[in-house]
Amino acid sequence: MQYVLKNIRQFIGLKDQKGNEIYEGDILELNNCCLFFVCFYKGEFKLQKLAEYHKKRNLYASISYLEFSVLRGNIYENTELLTI
Repeated sequence: MQYVLKNIRQFIGLKDQKGNEIYEGDILELNNCCLFFVCFYKGEFKLQKLAEYHKKRNLYASISYLEFSVLRGNIYENTELLTI
């Protein structure tokens, strides 16, 4: 028997402007401009610019911007978005 491990991600309790549920690790587009990913940092959910993902910089934005976001994928299933 073969087992497939799936990423268990935390639902953050919010939705994007189209009504999609947002989870930790999701990639969001804000205002048709920049891509961000949802992360858990210092006890709360935050947004980090996807361009800074590999640099491991602490450039975090408030999660309150989610009402203007559109879900584009996540960092586990859409790795092609990480090369932007």
